[in-house]
Amino acid sequence: MATTAIFPIKVGSRRSVEKALRGVIDYMSDPSKTDLGEYISSYECAPATADMEFYLSKQQYHSQTNRSQRYGKL
Repeated sequence: MATTAIFPIKVGSRRSVEKALRGVIDYMSDPSKTDLGEYISSYECAPATADMEFYLSKQQYHSQTNRSQRYGKL
């Protein structure tokens, strides 16, 4: 049985948003955990470029609304 959980992506002085997204995608698509990618699928994005597509979406949202997420302590 598969289980899922939501964890915050940690961004800080040494880790940019791009690196954090790439790290999460790399971890999720680890060939040893996915039977060499057999269990990887996506919806309206390519698994190989998902991190950059997510990041571009964040940039587009920021440019349209002038709002962004705050990272770290408030």
